[in-house]
Amino acid sequence: METLVRRVLSAVRPKSVFAVLALSIVVLVAYFPILRVSFVGDDWIFYELAGRLNLSDYLVKYFDPRAQTAWYRPVQGVLFRLWYVVFRADAMWYHLSNVLIHLAAAIALYAVVARAGRSKLGAFVAAVLFASFPTAVEGVFKPGVIDPLTTLFALLAVWFWMAHLRRGGAMDYWLAFAAFLIALYSKEIAVTLPFTLWLVDRFVVGGRSSLWNFLRRYAWFALAILALSSD
Repeated sequence: METLVRRVLSAVRPKSVFAVLALSIVVLVAYFPILRVSFVGDDWIFYELAGRLNLSDYLVKYFDPRAQTAWYRPVQGVLFRLWYVVFRADAMWYHLSNVLIHLAAAIALYAVVARAGRSKLGAFVAAVLFASFPTAVEGVFKPGVIDPLTTLFALLAVWFWMAHLRRGGAMDYWLAFAAFLIALYSKEIAVTLPFTLWLVDRFVVGGRSSLWNFLRRYAWFALAILALSSD
């Protein structure tokens, strides 16, 4: 943990601090009207389940594969239960939490693009566009939509993966894998993330490795996807 903190602090630069502050202003101003909105659409379904079911039944609902009728997203269930325990019926805090998750994803994108292209300006432009584009509105507008959280952890997985490829550290590998698992169990679209990691491996970092190293590098990701599909 101490090593991780040192690495994060070492990445902090005045330009990065400015970028984070600017992104914060963009996101909070753009999505401020959402804080005055009640629950919308599927939000009511997740809110009702969190309030009606006792803890044991709730955990079964989200973690037992046999109880699923549409998808398997336990991280979403955990997040909404935590929101319900803390915020109860105050929809503003659910919306604010989702906006802050979206902001964190924009900052993560800035970090990923800066690490990949070594251009702080290009990274900032990409992050601002991502943070404010209308295509992101529904995902941020509805707390019941898990896309912002999935995006955040997918980007964190890419960030740690690039660090692993360049430094070869085991900690970066397992942090990337942990972020991938959270994204995967947030929304099933994250099954495509290992392919993205391979593209980073091949074309961004530009590394080459033997077939054995390739299989060993991606084996845990393949096993995680197989485990999800078996559920």
